[in-house]
Amino acid sequence: MLALLTLTTASAQDFIVRYSEPVIGEMSGVWARALPRADGWKISVGTQNDVWFTDLTSSGSFGDWEIDRDRKINVTNHGSLQDSSVRRCPDGSYQVVGSASVSSPNDSAYVFRINDDEDFSLRGGGPIEKSASERLHNDMASLCSPLAEGAAFVQLGSDNQSDFQSTFFHIDSTGSVTGSTDLFKGPNTEGAGILTDPESGQIIVLDFNHQHQTRISIMDERFAEVDFFNVDLLESNFRPFWPQGFIKVGDHYLVATMGVDESVYGMVDTGEIFLVVFDADWSVVERTQITRFRPDSSEGAMRPWIARRGAQALVTFDKEVKHGVIEVELNLEAFGVDSSADTGFDYEYPDSDDDTDSSSGSDTGSTSGDASCGGCATGSGAGLLAVLLPLLGVVRRRA
Repeated sequence: MLALLTLTTASAQDFIVRYSEPVIGEMSGVWARALPRADGWKISVGTQNDVWFTDLTSSGSFGDWEIDRDRKINVTNHGSLQDSSVRRCPDGSYQVVGSASVSSPNDSAYVFRINDDEDFSLRGGGPIEKSASERLHNDMASLCSPLAEGAAFVQLGSDNQSDFQSTFFHIDSTGSVTGSTDLFKGPNTEGAGILTDPESGQIIVLDFNHQHQTRISIMDERFAEVDFFNVDLLESNFRPFWPQGFIKVGDHYLVATMGVDESVYGMVDTGEIFLVVFDADWSVVERTQITRFRPDSSEGAMRPWIARRGAQALVTFDKEVKHGVIEVELNLEAFGVDSSADTGFDYEYPDSDDDTDSSSGSDTGSTSGDASCGGCATGSGAGLLAVLLPLLGVVRRRA
């Protein structure tokens, strides 16, 4: 049961209509990931060194959500997993990637391909790498889309510090590793946001680089560099980190990221959650802080995520090893969503036959419709990806 704090909402914004107060669950764990489907919401949670799936349900009141502890299913049954990433795949199954420490910290990673059946049965999987100390496998960025399926891990430099060169491991629909691609020097995929745009054939990374600016790396479907530039994700007094919640809504990009005012709290790894909206030219058009844990609480939140069903979006996170959920209502017209073509989910799969009602806002998460990939990996979709210059506050480097 989620402990409901309050149900006050934000004043209307151009893109973000309102958001609920955070609700914190009773079940311990981290890496909460809301998974939208045609028939409602599921949630994946990392707890007891495994990844579990369960129902995420609403009472019907805006912001009142419950994680069903009694119906949770252990989908990995590994027993030693630490960090995790979950993506819905083109065939409707799920790709679950988890890190582990076998011979040294964060030296191993495993993949599990989970069927979308009643029991979320295991289709296949195994080690991606084991005891590979040359890479960090925590905070992985993963994809499961028509352009790429797999996960990226950061290589280490000779001084045992991340040199911001990553390797993407290609994984097929049976959970088998089929090869790897070294990415160009630049994007740090550890803790990064990543999505694909099938129409433009591009892969986009929001870089978690511990700096006040955020790097955006654009690659083609072969992971070759197309463009690479810096943006001010948050205002200058805040350092952004963990921009893993990264989706495309209409002709805009929506990011859920952490932010911390280091002048007040120093170099810490917890903070407040912000929603940031980019236009197609990568200019920030709206920033909204949706939590204010400090100063009333000594700790902020970690590891944000965002997914949507129509105008309803859920931000999930963890705080002090408890799962949290925030409901957000989006102004789809401002995002440029074509309601006649909207699947109701994210846009990484333009050929989806999902007929979910995209006009819904706050609801119980229950609708009719056959969703072959409803709730697929949060990502981009239709529309031209413009990368025109000059942009205000943007520093660009070309290959």
